[in-house]
Amino acid sequence: TPAMDGEKARVLVMTADVTAQKMAERRKRDLDKEKEKNAVLAEFFSTISHDLKTPLTVLNTSMYLLERAQNQDQRERSLHKMKDNIELLEEYVQDMLMIARLDQLPQVEMEQVAVGQVMEQMIERLQVAAEKKQIRLQAQYPTNLPTIRANRDHLLRACINLVENALLYTPVGGSVLIHTQIENGALSLSVEDSGIGIPPEEVPHIFDRFYRGKEAKRIEHTGSGLGLAIVKRIVEIHKGSITVHSEEGQGTTFRISLPV
Repeated sequence: TPAMDGEKARVLVMTADVTAQKMAERRKRDLDKEKEKNAVLAEFFSTISHDLKTPLTVLNTSMYLLERAQNQDQRERSLHKMKDNIELLEEYVQDMLMIARLDQLPQVEMEQVAVGQVMEQMIERLQVAAEKKQIRLQAQYPTNLPTIRANRDHLLRACINLVENALLYTPVGGSVLIHTQIENGALSLSVEDSGIGIPPEEVPHIFDRFYRGKEAKRIEHTGSGLGLAIVKRIVEIHKGSITVHSEEGQGTTFRISLPV
């Protein structure tokens, strides 16, 4: 009947309108994602260009001074500057490769890892850096810590990144304490420092890639800006969580929780 035909026509028109609206919304979402991706890439290249420019400038200047050095002391100063900035460039490259690999891997090879041994290896690697700043570096953990299923290299890298970050922002004569225990059926690992602390408005961004707070921008050789982002990604791959508590002028505590 004409009435039924009219009803069917209205239904078809409404269906077409809904379909068109959904397609428009989908296109908008895709466009927004593309804009967001382009913005991230633009920020990435801008940050990398700036970060690489500084050590490259120092290298060029040091080479210029080395060629014109009048004595051994001047030559050694130039060579020392060059060595420091080559190491900084290497750190940038290694961190970028690391975060790229972690992004591409949905999962990593796991094994039973003795956490106590990881703590010992971490302290051994960072003790000299702590002593240079007269910072007391100490790890506390029970001797009967169980093994956990993890990627040993990645777990060690996460711990080293956290402690290096703590050493960087802790003044001479301060302390960095690593405390590890089993808590509520999970491995709890905390890194507590007596450093400068983090302003509340910066805390939500500290795990963002290439993010540097105001204080970080004042400090020479603060790294690639990927250290904490790498830690967070490693923790995520291990199905764990990471939190931070900080008070300006008092210090900062990072806490990782991993399933046992």
